[in-house]
Amino acid sequence: MLVGAVASSIYLLEHAIWSYKNSEPTKELDSEVFRRWVLEGEVEGALQAVRRIRTGDSRRNRAQVNSQLAFGGIVGPKL
Repeated sequence: MLVGAVASSIYLLEHAIWSYKNSEPTKELDSEVFRRWVLEGEVEGALQAVRRIRTGDSRRNRAQVNSQLAFGGIVGPKL
């Protein structure tokens, strides 16, 4: 989710830059959309999810379990 949020941020930033370069009437609005997406939207939510995973708030370290699911543990990959 974090990678998708960051990728979306890049596209929104590119659009805001394009708006400014071309003196679009919505240039202020486009930059506000980018700012809100990064500071208030999906990027912040995805970062919070990463922080929760890294703190190991469950019985087992979730990041370690995710790694085992994706890349394999003793038995091998499950996905």
